[in-house]
Formats: sequence, structure tokens, C-alpha cells
Amino acid sequence: MNARPFGDGLADAVRKYLADNALKQSQLTGAMLADIGQRYFDHYQSQQKAKKNAQSDEEWLAELQADEANRGVDVQGELAKAKFWLKQPANAHRKFTRAFFINWLLKADRIVTEAPKTGARAPVSQDPYQLPSFDWPRIVAQLWPRESYPNRTPYEEMRWQEIPVSTRISIIKAAS
Repeated sequence: MNARPFGDGLADAVRKYLADNALKQSQLTGAMLADIGQRYFDHYQSQQKAKKNAQSDEEWLAELQADEANRGVDVQGELAKAKFWLKQPANAHRKFTRAFFINWLLKADRIVTEAPKTGARAPVSQDPYQLPSFDWPRIVAQLWPRESYPNRTPYEEMRWQEIPVSTRISIIKAAS
């Protein structure tokens, strides 16, 4: 069901008032319009409250859990955290509302699961003290070609443990 804008409903209420009272638009006074507007506003607010209360908390939580925006968020766990947080004396002035909880969820930690990319490389050891499982001499040759750096130490001819740690870290980062 598409909700109509407030102004459209108010215009319909004015038209209905004119028709019910056999009045022309030119006969409408400011006081009449204010009265129609106030009565329509009160009616509109009661309808909004009825819509809001029509959905139970369980249904609302289930809707939040199913929402794509909350993928990777443990809604029930975050609900427990939010309620615990509100019980703390420093937060006693706060109230648990749906708006509060939605904002809480927007700030919650998400569990990100990423599908492996096709043709992705095997995970690279991040420990610069362990011999890597990839072809590190090839990466050294790509990063520091001999023709560009003729006076450099030939790292690709050295053992892994002889290469400075800062250089090993650069090689590992380039392999990732």
C-alpha cells in the first residue's frame, strides 16, 4: 500500500468539506481552513500511530533480520547488547525505541564473508621471518629490475633470511 502525502489527503478533506456543506471555494474562510486542517492532522496522526502499532515487535525484528541492509549483523545479539547498554546508570535517561535500535544496528559490527575470487592467489604468509610460499625472487626482479638499480644488492641471489626485514615486508605486500 502506497502512503499518500499529507498534503494530498488534506486537499481531499477540504474538497469533501466544501461538497458536504454545499460551499464554493471562494466561500472558504481562514478559520474554516484552519479547522479542517487541524481535524485532518489529528486524523492523520491517529492513522500513523495505528500503522506503527499494527506490526508486533517480533514481526519488526524479523523484518530487520531479513533486510539486506542488516546482512552480516546479528540482530538478536545486538538487541541484547542495546538493552544491556540502556540498563547502565549512565544511560538511564535514554529510551528504547525502534528509531534508537535502527541507529544502533547501523553502527553494529558486521560479519563480512567474501566469496573467493576466481583465479585468486593462494594466501600469502604475512610473517617476514618465515620463508614465503610464493616465488619471491621473481617479485624482487619485478620491483627492483637490475637495469634500473645496477648498484643494488642482488636480493634474488640471497637467501630469504639475509634480506633486510623491511625489504621482506615490501616483497610480501607486493605478492598479496
